[in-house]
Amino acid sequence: ASIKILEDQLDELIVETATKRKQWPKKILVHAIQTMKAEQEMLVNGLMIGALLYDFGGKKTSESLGVEDRDIWTMKLYQPVVTPEEIKSQPSQDAYVADLKQATEMASEQIGEAMKYVEDVLEALLMECSVVRRQVQLDG
Repeated sequence: ASIKILEDQLDELIVETATKRKQWPKKILVHAIQTMKAEQEMLVNGLMIGALLYDFGGKKTSESLGVEDRDIWTMKLYQPVVTPEEIKSQPSQDAYVADLKQATEMASEQIGEAMKYVEDVLEALLMECSVVRRQVQLDG
């Protein structure tokens, strides 16, 4: 009976693996094509920009433009989903951030005071412990 259960589980795993082998390449293919297109655009744009960054004497002029080589090659890899103009803080967020800042400052002060108290208590306990040890040594 247990062999039958194991065979059924093995059959289920085989079917599941076969299904994944059929589905995953299709899902991966979309991303692979997007990556290849982005790399191709980067190469073309990078070569065009690279040609523009050198003057006719062969001297590199990218420093004067403030563009670095790594920026040229990564231009197409990063495409922001949201432009900075679209991101605006809401007044309710500003009030929330101010309240949060005040609360964290108060919590920080309270934690600092508690740590000082803990240090004082620890020091007192250590002194008491040393007094007890001396008492035991004298009595013993």
